[in-house]
Amino acid sequence: MDIHKPKPWHGFREFLKEYVIIVVGVLTALGAEQGVEWLHWRHEVEAERRSLLAEAQEALDVVGVRQAEQACIDARLNQVHVLIQRHERHQPLKIVAPIGRHIRDYAALGSWQIALTGQALAHMRQDERLALSSAFTAYQMWNELTVREGAAWAGLAPLREPDLLGDQDWTRVKSAYWDAEQINSNMQSYGTYVRKAEGLGLRPSAAVDDDVPGYAGANTAMCRPFVDLR
Repeated sequence: MDIHKPKPWHGFREFLKEYVIIVVGVLTALGAEQGVEWLHWRHEVEAERRSLLAEAQEALDVVGVRQAEQACIDARLNQVHVLIQRHERHQPLKIVAPIGRHIRDYAALGSWQIALTGQALAHMRQDERLALSSAFTAYQMWNELTVREGAAWAGLAPLREPDLLGDQDWTRVKSAYWDAEQINSNMQSYGTYVRKAEGLGLRPSAAVDDDVPGYAGANTAMCRPFVDLR
């Protein structure tokens, strides 16, 4: 095997030439490596962005459905209040329809949870990261309120058969009503999430899809009076 010994430099000019070649070679290699890494993260960030925006839109649509039902929910709680007052006064309840239930839906936050443990989020612009964080944090708070609201409305379910309720049952109904009323007031802060999501270029959809199992007729029943207020 032949061993090629390095040629001795003949003067400073030749040394400088060799030095420049080495430096240029190293910088070219580093630049190529960084270019490949940049392209990789550009692809990862774009994929992450699409996933997060889709998830944020799903969450916004859930909020939009609740927003569209707000007037009916307010009216239903007012009717429950009248019903409780009539019971306390031993007056006829005048129930004319089932109490119904409003639509409670949830949006999964899997993409956001994955993003928090990955690296693609860190490669996004600072303003974009902040906008995403604000939107998803607001929706997590919304989800927590939705769970609490579901529990409160479950406590109103016995009003489907008020003639079967005893004194303790009515006490629980009244407690559930006050919980539902308070949570409903807090839920009207949905505007916070809507504004955060709109900062990402998203818009809410308030449509209720009657083809989705559990939705069919739910909105109509919720908006139909179940107590004759006359």
